[in-house]
Parts: sequence; C-alpha cells; structure tokens
Amino acid sequence: MYGSEIYDLACKDFLRNQKNAIENISSAVLAGDLSTACFYAHSLKGVAGLIEETTLAELAGIAENAFRKGEVPTDTIDSLANEMSQVWAKISQNAPGNDSQTHSMISDKSVMSEVFDKAVLLLNQHSFDIVYMLDEISKIPQTEKLVKHIENADFALALETITKIRKELEVQK
Repeated sequence: MYGSEIYDLACKDFLRNQKNAIENISSAVLAGDLSTACFYAHSLKGVAGLIEETTLAELAGIAENAFRKGEVPTDTIDSLANEMSQVWAKISQNAPGNDSQTHSMISDKSVMSEVFDKAVLLLNQHSFDIVYMLDEISKIPQTEKLVKHIENADFALALETITKIRKELEVQK
C-alpha cells in the first residue's frame, strides 16, 4: 500500500487530524474522561494502521483497551507519545507533496473564487468528492473552520462558512 493513493490520503489525514492525538488523550485522562481518551486512542489506532505504522497502532490499541477497562496505562501513554513523535517526523518529512509550492497560500481572489465555486457546487450536491479539495481549500486564508466542517460532513455549515469567508476576504461570486 505504501505509495498508493489510499496511503497518501491516509498520511494526509494523519497529519491533519492526529497532530494533537497525544495531547487530547492526556487531557482526557487528566479530566478523568476515559471514554474520550478511548475515542482518541481508537482513532489514532485506526489511522496508524492505515499508514502501516504497526507499533503506533498496537500501542494505541493497548491504551484503548486499558481505557475501556477504566485503567490509565501511564507507561503505554509515554511509549505512545515517543512513538508518535517518531512517526510524525517520518510522515511529515516524507508526506506526498511536501514542498513549498504545495503549502503556498492562495492570494489571488479570482483563484479563490474558482475554488469556492467548485466547493459550493459539490457541497450543494452533497458530494463527498469535496474531500479531494481539502488541500486546495486549506491554502486559502481563514478556511480552518471550513475544512473542519467538510471533514465532519456538515455541508450546510460549510456552505454558510464559505459565504462568510467570501465576505471577509471580499471574494466575489
């Protein structure tokens, strides 16, 4: 699977959605909310499995099972944090499209308008193909909330957010 389109998408998902996984797990544990800690560990386990990081997936699974039993596996959390750091460094360094051109922001308002127009079309059709536009959308300033709405499949809120961003950035339809 390494190098495949699915792998590349899983790596992007890992970098986008798992960057705070250890912090989220730790915060949930400190708050005594083991079901939330279990949720974060489960999510990390799944994505780690998709990107073929078996040690990270196994450690996340051990933590998840402990949380389900009402236990706090401190040593496992420490090992998980260490493994996460190593995997994060490797994935972010080798991420597909990891170059300065990929990460450059879009500042041309006509380009922004085209991106928003395509996104609105897909959102109005309730098309999950919108996820293929996330990288392009995230290059437009002030789109962090929009990206989250799309990732959460809240298309109505995503459409409202596009309208607000267009007004704030003065991007015409």
